[in-house]
Amino acid sequence: MKPKLLPVIVIVLLNSSLFKTNCQVIFSENFEIDSTRNKWINSYIPGHGHEDWQFENGGYDGYYPLNPANGNYNALFQQVGISNEITKFISPSIDLASSMHYKVELRFWHAQMEWNGNVDELRVYYKMGVDSPWVMLEEYTDEVANWKQHIILLDDSIYTDDFYIAFEGESNWGYGVCVDSVEIIETEVVDRYIDSVNCFQPLTTFVATNQNNNVILGIMISVEGNNNDITLDSLAVTSLNTSDSDLKPGGVKLFYTNKAEFSTDSIVSSGIDFNGSIAAFTDINIILPTGDSYFWVTYDIDSLATQGNYTDAQISANSIKIKDATYPAYNCSPAG
Repeated sequence: MKPKLLPVIVIVLLNSSLFKTNCQVIFSENFEIDSTRNKWINSYIPGHGHEDWQFENGGYDGYYPLNPANGNYNALFQQVGISNEITKFISPSIDLASSMHYKVELRFWHAQMEWNGNVDELRVYYKMGVDSPWVMLEEYTDEVANWKQHIILLDDSIYTDDFYIAFEGESNWGYGVCVDSVEIIETEVVDRYIDSVNCFQPLTTFVATNQNNNVILGIMISVEGNNNDITLDSLAVTSLNTSDSDLKPGGVKLFYTNKAEFSTDSIVSSGIDFNGSIAAFTDINIILPTGDSYFWVTYDIDSLATQGNYTDAQISANSIKIKDATYPAYNCSPAG
């Protein structure tokens, strides 16, 4: 079950100008100049072809995206057909050893447009030395229809004088994996803080009786900063149901993902009921990473639920506790 997100209601927006006042560029590649882009190496995965990354103006055949994120060229991995070619595009060696007293980020622009339901995939890796094993930093398996900048905070433990990154493309007959304007940035140390708390309506379809894990409400918590932990302590959900008796006993659950796609792999809490129209998830104690974290409220529907009734919920003002503060400032009740 992979619900697509509907329009987001922004509830809290803090001052992002507090973040990253001074930056030092350690490494930069915009794929414009032969002398630098040709230092990148294609590395093939056994059994998955010998397709190279190319330098193009936009996506496959000049489409989707129509242009690079910046300049005249971007890196592109694409193969017509569903044969699952996989190739790592490996950077030259990068010296991070002098960054021990700072925080370091990998930044890059990315797009991968679907074609006829098919989406190519991108995975980002690093290694600490030419003979060291690759470690995956992040993967992007859903469509990214427009250019989007990703920022990945690199762990302090991997600062070395022989550091490599690799963009691994996998072809699935989409319009290609596009990467542009790659940078490794040395930033100031900034304590993490909540940048925004958003909520959205993941699904608006009919819900069947005797069906579990129906996604009723999504919450996106965005964190900025790069130092010290910030923890989600508790979260309370307010019922907007026609009747809470339409739910199975203990039928309110909370799940967590690090991407905008619902999954039942990581459950935060289950077996919760509405009490006075409030379902309270306490003692969550999840450390929120820099970037976006997604929480999903689901219902288990009783087999005797009344046909024609509505299932709905909201996050009331100040019902999310993070560290010593509460969010959002206003009731969060997206339409649907």
